[in-house]
Amino acid sequence: MLAAANPPDVAADGWNLKPPLANRLAHISFRLDAAQWAAEFPTYWGSPPQVAGVEESVWLRARALVAGFIRSRPHLLLQMPKSEEQAGYAWPSPRSWDHASRLLAVVLQQNLPTEEALPFVAETVGEGAGTEFVHWLRHTDLPDPEYLLRDPKGLRLPKEGDKQYAVLSAVVAVVVSRNTLERWQAAWRVLAQAASLGVDDIAGAVALQLARAAKPNYIPPDEIRAFLPLLQRANIVQVGR
Repeated sequence: MLAAANPPDVAADGWNLKPPLANRLAHISFRLDAAQWAAEFPTYWGSPPQVAGVEESVWLRARALVAGFIRSRPHLLLQMPKSEEQAGYAWPSPRSWDHASRLLAVVLQQNLPTEEALPFVAETVGEGAGTEFVHWLRHTDLPDPEYLLRDPKGLRLPKEGDKQYAVLSAVVAVVVSRNTLERWQAAWRVLAQAASLGVDDIAGAVALQLARAAKPNYIPPDEIRAFLPLLQRANIVQVGR
């Protein structure tokens, strides 16, 4: 039997366990890892929710942008309120960033200016984090992931690592959402092209997600060879066979 709970001081109406009950359990502390969260967030763990009127590619782009921002500002993934007054308003958490990504997708779908996203994001993660995110977003322009799948050699990456991560994670996200052998192999070519441009560390981080999306009958392309040592260290060896 498993039980999960937030610490009493941050839980809704939380309380400490009575000593006899606490003594009967093994207590495992879980620490939120911003890098791991950012890696998993664009694909929504394989099952993205539906946003009315928003195309799936736009939805995934919004999540890739949020993930790229959190990768560059990991301290903004979770900031617990420091007062009772702050607790009653918007503040950044994994849950509220999820909500922000949905509102951002609506803004992107309508091709509205970046500034239009600020009120919506601020309403979910707070004015401070929301303002910082929109400022970051204003200087980020993601290429169409579908275009990159069709023409991996056309990949052009920004200089900043967080934005490079957003570009590549968006490619993997659209493949996971519509996963075929041809698209999966094309994504490896995009990552290989990124590695050839000198961002092999970021390409490697995204490669783990792409490798886990392999189906049993998938045949890896030659471009996967550059990532085999990384995949083997992560115990993902069947993809390289």
